[in-house]
Amino acid sequence: MDISSLTPAKQVRIQYWLDVIHQCRASGMTNKQWCEQHNISLKCYYYWISKIRKLALEELPRKDYGRDTQIAAPATSVTTHQIGFTEISIPDFKHSSHSPAAVLYTDKLKIELFENTSGDLLREIIKAVQSC
Repeated sequence: MDISSLTPAKQVRIQYWLDVIHQCRASGMTNKQWCEQHNISLKCYYYWISKIRKLALEELPRKDYGRDTQIAAPATSVTTHQIGFTEISIPDFKHSSHSPAAVLYTDKLKIELFENTSGDLLREIIKAVQSC
């Protein structure tokens, strides 16, 4: 299932939980401590991690690991998306606040920029996004 094929309401809900997960992981606290502090059910938190992981895995192309058996192609054509990774070295620093100063969105990408983001890092991010 393509994330963009979800209803806008579901996309907003997934984005909300992605933000919650990122905030929890960036806090340095355990999941349990952070969820208790923010009045979020730990069970609900783990449910959304699982759901988002499944959606992400569905987006990945399948790789042939040299199996001896041949699988017949389906009657309909399937479009695959190339996924690439660009390594960007990020300096080790703590955010001055939990909220980003700016958020950039593309159709499949969200980039959060904080007040202390260096110009060099921003240039590397822009180069990486342009190569996608």
